[in-house]
Amino acid sequence: MAGTMAYESDPRIRFFINSREESPVALIVHHVARHNEQKFLSAQRDVSELVATFPGYERTVVFPPNPGVHEEWIISVHFDTSANLDRWRRGRLQ
Repeated sequence: MAGTMAYESDPRIRFFINSREESPVALIVHHVARHNEQKFLSAQRDVSELVATFPGYERTVVFPPNPGVHEEWIISVHFDTSANLDRWRRGRLQ
């Protein structure tokens, strides 16, 4: 991955950026307690709707935990260019 950033407010969330022009994607890895999964999914739908308003947005894919493989929720956010991915990343930090 070209860059890594952690959310300042929650150390359980990791944020990775692949800004190579051929496949610009952000991966967000969340640890979500089982009793909070529905709340997380509701919030994720809201976030996905907001992300979709950014120029160059292509899609969001949500990967739930897969016991024995990974315990976290993994969200991939895809953009058409690395410039648009960087624009979204800078915008979400403000």
